[in-house]
Amino acid sequence: MSNNKNRSTLTIVITVIITILVVLVILNYGTIIKTFYPPNPIIVSQKANDLSTKLFEYSVQVEAIIRNDGGNGDVVFEATVYQNDNSWTKTLKKHFESKETAEMKIVFDEVKLFQGEIQTSVKAYAFGK
Repeated sequence: MSNNKNRSTLTIVITVIITILVVLVILNYGTIIKTFYPPNPIIVSQKANDLSTKLFEYSVQVEAIIRNDGGNGDVVFEATVYQNDNSWTKTLKKHFESKETAEMKIVFDEVKLFQGEIQTSVKAYAFGK
């Protein structure tokens, strides 16, 4: 009889432990998924233009099409504009679903018309990396 009681107690303890683990996984599912399957942004294409320019306010708009080949999560688009000895860097964050593709744009009002050649660089990375 004692052997059955020990098995019953052991079964209850194992059931409680499994239940606690399942609840912890459910409550922390987002964190677990982000840790083991984070976003993996890929820049598909990029370009810069002055279409954002307004009357007497010259600016450069940096655009990129970004595809997320990883899991759901926040992606940071970072663009840098260079003109003469100056450079400006800006970032933009957006939540991406897995396999989502989106266009992201950043406008730089800091550049000056006729003040030298403008060059750009871009990158995309998972937020928090």
